[in-house]
Amino acid sequence: MKFSKAVLVFSVVCLAVSLRAQGMQRSIAITIDDLPVVAKNSDLKIRQKITSKLLSRIAKAGIPAIGFVNENKLYVDGKRVKAEVDLLRMWLDAGLELGNHTYSH
Repeated sequence: MKFSKAVLVFSVVCLAVSLRAQGMQRSIAITIDDLPVVAKNSDLKIRQKITSKLLSRIAKAGIPAIGFVNENKLYVDGKRVKAEVDLLRMWLDAGLELGNHTYSH
């Protein structure tokens, strides 16, 4: 009898949670790793174009997105490269957020 009551209570709780979840609005966000840009070609103009197109499509579709940065990609020979930081600034200027994806992956 105790087992039957436990099963009944468990079933009611599961049903209540399920019904509540059905009424909830669900959403997702897209995450993009390894910023500033992952590209076979390291040409800055191409990477700017990739970033611009990506951000434009994210904005046009109204997709909530966040980019995760590998900080070591911002440096060459131990010195921070302004052009790399500018690629990240494009994300911020587009109203998106950036997060940390570790220094060197």
